[in-house]
Amino acid sequence: TAAAVERLNETTQRLEGNDESTIEASQSALHSLTKRLESTKNSTSQLKADHQARMSDYESQIEKLGKELKRYGKSFEDLESTSKAPSCIDDPMSQLGASGVTCDQIVGKYGCSRDLSEVSNAPKGFVVSRLCPKTCDAC
Repeated sequence: TAAAVERLNETTQRLEGNDESTIEASQSALHSLTKRLESTKNSTSQLKADHQARMSDYESQIEKLGKELKRYGKSFEDLESTSKAPSCIDDPMSQLGASGVTCDQIVGKYGCSRDLSEVSNAPKGFVVSRLCPKTCDAC
């Protein structure tokens, strides 16, 4: 948008003291720039809406993870009893995989240090890197 403003200023300067054909050409260029700016704004709005939809989808997947853990009789406490994942693998007890969520997705949304008790039924202090030690380089 800064470039568009710069071009608008240049066009305005050229308009001063020019003949009618130059003025028409400048007005046409200004109209074209205005349309491009509107198009960019629309694209930005669409990208924002798409991003919000993806975030909402991730949140529902995380919620589904909590429900699936209860349904299969597994809990975060089961994983809590293991201090480190053997052989440094992600999702060592298949808690994420059972609900269709990957470590890349959960780390992409929350990072490695996010306390999962804030978004699920995990015990306080249980961070993402405990589920995804390989992705979080926490082996």
